[in-house]
Amino acid sequence: MSIKEKLQQFAGYVRTKVYGREVREAIADGLQAVGEVSENTEYRQTELEGKFDNLDSRWDTVVSGTTNGAEVIEARGGFTTLKNRLDNSDTELNGLDGRNLITDARLERWIRSGTSTIFSMNKSSPTNIIRVDLTAGAAVTFMGAQDIADDRQAEIQQGVNYTLSYEIRGNVTNMNYTFLMRIASEGGNISFPNQNVQLSETEWTKVTHTRSAPWSTRRGGVLIATRDVADGKWFEIRNVKLEQGVKATGFSLPPEHTHEHTHGIATASVNGFMSAEQSTRLNAAQLKKITQDSGAPAINITDTSRNFLADVQNAGTGLHTFYAAGGTRNAPGTRAIRGLVHLTGSTNGWVQAVDTANNVFINFLASGTWSGWSSVTPALTGISSREGQARIGNLLIQWGSETITPKSPGVTEVKRLRFPQAYSNNPNVIVSASTSVPGSTVRGVSVTNTTTTHVDICVNRTNTTNTTVLWQAIGRRA
Repeated sequence: MSIKEKLQQFAGYVRTKVYGREVREAIADGLQAVGEVSENTEYRQTELEGKFDNLDSRWDTVVSGTTNGAEVIEARGGFTTLKNRLDNSDTELNGLDGRNLITDARLERWIRSGTSTIFSMNKSSPTNIIRVDLTAGAAVTFMGAQDIADDRQAEIQQGVNYTLSYEIRGNVTNMNYTFLMRIASEGGNISFPNQNVQLSETEWTKVTHTRSAPWSTRRGGVLIATRDVADGKWFEIRNVKLEQGVKATGFSLPPEHTHEHTHGIATASVNGFMSAEQSTRLNAAQLKKITQDSGAPAINITDTSRNFLADVQNAGTGLHTFYAAGGTRNAPGTRAIRGLVHLTGSTNGWVQAVDTANNVFINFLASGTWSGWSSVTPALTGISSREGQARIGNLLIQWGSETITPKSPGVTEVKRLRFPQAYSNNPNVIVSASTSVPGSTVRGVSVTNTTTTHVDICVNRTNTTNTTVLWQAIGRRA
């Protein structure tokens, strides 16, 4: 008899018994049956739980030892295969560096861009804040802020991913005019993808832009701006960071890359490394390197198709050493050169070069235009004979001799001398007769009709004997 049939039988006894004693007995039998059922159910439940725990433990053992089981499926994280997920992780992690490539990350020298005003900067805060706000009534297409060209020192490599991140608050609705920049002489800039933002005017929101660089430069920078322009529009930014990779990292820079390390060495005196006077003198020194750590030139040009003047101009503000292979475009002469370049800005400076034959050259950069190479080493030719020339910078000295034979005694004979090399203006010309009878027989020697290309030499003597005239011309070379 099943449990259900047994309980139904006891229920029938309770309903049909007449005497109280018989009814109570039927109720007691029913409760006893219920207890037996409950005890039996509890025993089966306990036995079942034990079996389930054993099965669960055995399943963990199976999963942990399999290479193609449920644990692997779970690890896929929504990807079709575990390999796809791992490949995606490799892509995201590839090239992550963490270093901030923006030289002026403290925002101390940033400038406005567009018709907008940077009207406040909190320089007392550890993280400086720039506020950009639209000039009332101005007709503008964008407004923002950028690092100045002289501070752009980020080295950008073509084909590499870079991520720009910053914290922002304000009332603009998108950051759709943000660019990876380079200096104007290198060409155009490239925009980051647009970012729609929902900003608070009190709370900071982190915004990131990522893109692959289409060109290489050693003068990279950023512009952070928006086309959401109207009276009353504004935004503030802080914690600006440009880094290699596709992720905006939050870890700190190594000490050697921080402003505090290079400009706060005085803290070492606290630990007894140096005196306060020594640390003050060290902090006042210029710490920028002019060579590579190995001592090699900072600028090394081995590709002769490179533009020498453009490369040294793009090196950035400061003093730099350089090497250029012989025949490099826009370098002086055809020999290899080494030297120094000093740039006081992106459009002003000078360069001095020495070639393998000890010739020294200089070139001056003013307002973005190079003046041209000038030699500061005397260049002598033909000095073994009675004719020759010397160049000292733009100064040209030429000399030689001419033989003049008068046709008649006492009549001035004139002969035209053409200079071997022309001058940029009329030179000073000196002549002298090679004679032992000056004044008596050779009455005089002079010049007339001096131009940039020739001069007329005049001789007057008492007879028709050949007269050797020595000449020298000094002036600015063409």
